[in-house]
Amino acid sequence: MDRLNLYFPQWQGSGNTNEIYNGAFLIRKELETEIPFVEIMQPTASDYLGIQKNIATASGLLQNLKPNKIFTVGGDCGVEISPISYLNKLYSSNLNILWLDDDNATLHQIQGEIVYEPTTINKNNLYVHMNLSFVNISKLKDIYSQLKAKYNIVGVGLVEYAPKTKRIDEEVAELAKIVFL
Repeated sequence: MDRLNLYFPQWQGSGNTNEIYNGAFLIRKELETEIPFVEIMQPTASDYLGIQKNIATASGLLQNLKPNKIFTVGGDCGVEISPISYLNKLYSSNLNILWLDDDNATLHQIQGEIVYEPTTINKNNLYVHMNLSFVNISKLKDIYSQLKAKYNIVGVGLVEYAPKTKRIDEEVAELAKIVFL
């Protein structure tokens, strides 16, 4: 399998509410008419044993399907443990992870502007983590387009999207289409 589109809406690792489950659902809904997804079901218990079971399920799925690329719509950041671990092993540790989050060293919030420092990417294959609750979505679209033109992107995680309404934010929908289509 060349590419796996993984829908993994687990939210239990991020707190007591499930807004990011709803966010993952909206992103999937925006894309599902154009691309297929494989789903990792929600844990039945909202505790760490359920989360561990989900991670084991995802790891087993990846070992069985053997994708070369993994694009994930997720709930909490923990959904990326299995994809990143799998890809790192697949590419013999020749995987760079760009973690675009609130505390990411390669992304700076300066007077409302996001500044990307491309010198930090030093390996052939790239996994891009995008925490949608902390970053400027319009800047992410530009950054991702630049990365896609320069690097072999073997994985992406769109996670932690907590919508303000029951409809997907237009910028989030545009970013999802840039990433997945």
